[in-house]
Amino acid sequence: MPDHVIEAAKEGWRDWWENDADQEGWVEHLTEISDTEMTDEIRQKISDTLEGHDVSEETRQKIRENSYPPHQLSIEVDETGHTVRSHWEAEIDKLLSEAVDAHEYEPERFDIGDRYYTPDFRVDDTIIEVKGYVWEGQAERSEMFLETHPEYTYIVVGSELPADIHIPWEERETLRGRL
Repeated sequence: MPDHVIEAAKEGWRDWWENDADQEGWVEHLTEISDTEMTDEIRQKISDTLEGHDVSEETRQKIRENSYPPHQLSIEVDETGHTVRSHWEAEIDKLLSEAVDAHEYEPERFDIGDRYYTPDFRVDDTIIEVKGYVWEGQAERSEMFLETHPEYTYIVVGSELPADIHIPWEERETLRGRL
């Protein structure tokens, strides 16, 4: 994806969550500056992400017709075949592929009360969230996941969020010993 698209996405995505009214303009802006074609997997992830938000039928149609470009990075990880959303996720995906026999990327959407949450990875009964910048509401989301799904061990790698285990990004290699 071109650098100017990535930079625009970084700026615009912040506004998306602060002001849903700007959503349509943001969709149009990304459509204009990107010629990236979406895969079915990316389109489904966008659709899942938008669940529970006030999204117009026009925007939903653009997603279905493949005329809505990705709103974030899409990185293919050769070692796993997964399409991830950040360089940090790609690194953790590779680490997991070396450390365990099997792991899943964005394994399922979990009902956490008044919303849904799709974590980054699952290894057996362990959920792994890779976190860079912490947006408003993400700490609450983590707390809600911990409360509603105590059957999982919840590990956050990167920025600190409520979790059973927090691993700072600089210590990410220690994740191998926690699985």
